Amino acid sequence: MASLKKNNVYTLLPATSVPTGHKIIGSRWVYRITADDSKKGRLVVLGWGQVPGRDCGSTFAPVCRLQSIRMVLAIVAEYNLECWQLDYNTAFLNADVEEEVYVKMAPGYEEFDERGIPLVMRLLKSLYGLRQSPTNWWGTIDVHLVEIGFKSLKSDPCVYIYSEGGTIVILTLYVDDVLLLGKDIKVLGRIKQQLMSRFSMTDMGDVSLVLGMGVTRDRAKGTVTITQDNYTKSLLERYGMASCNPTYTPGVGKELSLDQPEEKLLSNEDKQRFQAITGSVMYLGQVTRFDILYAVNQLARGRARVSRTEGSIELLDPPDRQQCRHHLNELGQGFPLGLLYLNEV
Repeated sequence: MASLKKNNVYTLLPATSVPTGHKIIGSRWVYRITADDSKKGRLVVLGWGQVPGRDCGSTFAPVCRLQSIRMVLAIVAEYNLECWQLDYNTAFLNADVEEEVYVKMAPGYEEFDERGIPLVMRLLKSLYGLRQSPTNWWGTIDVHLVEIGFKSLKSDPCVYIYSEGGTIVILTLYVDDVLLLGKDIKVLGRIKQQLMSRFSMTDMGDVSLVLGMGVTRDRAKGTVTITQDNYTKSLLERYGMASCNPTYTPGVGKELSLDQPEEKLLSNEDKQRFQAITGSVMYLGQVTRFDILYAVNQLARGRARVSRTEGSIELLDPPDRQQCRHHLNELGQGFPLGLLYLNEV
């Protein structure tokens, strides 16, 4: 709540003062444990209760493509550039709200006026969970970056280029995560100060973890390595495969058929579990593990009609191991596995 008050996010008024036709939206706390084991709580608006045209406008906002992140890290390796990471603190709280949005007070922080009428928040700034918050933040930060002198690429609107004489600085933006790379440390330092002077930011130093990708750099060898070790480990732990016996091929057996007998289909609960595994592994394959994409494609075929052959992940005897379990076993073959970029200049 201190962040909300610091950023002047809301003003209070009695619930009876809310105009007719406007709905008071609920809110709740969301808690999480970060990578460094610190505990954080965030107030989130229950945005599914918003009505477009009344308390919600545009909801679209671009983010930097994962392909662009990989590309700039390859450029870092190739040209031996500095690569700094910055993070906007409570980013959405910096963006204005144009519509009239009324939200219940945070659970545990309820307030009442002198007549005993509950007070509600009329939002002046965006909150997490608000449907238009990403759009509002994008409009705010994009204007600021342009004011500094950055120009966005047409191929990816969240990759920005700054040019000063013979010096070029590249900036990538994924909601509130920023990578800043260039050759001239003085120019990079000046731009970093300009970014931090407008919004509250955390200087995370040289990039080490971005969007779940671990980044390791060996300047002596001129290499940058990208892995998803933590994501892979958490995936295996989530599905009870942390201690699995590893295999060394992502797939097994013949290609899966889309025509499955009714008696072999999984229940709805098991099907949803299988679909969750497939989606999780697909993200891994799209980011760093291109070697497993064909096997993942096989798992993803006909996800609405999943058979026991495709979806069983029970701890079966070795002769009965199925496609899905075999694929998870392959992920447990050891770490790290990822992408290596070399400096060949």
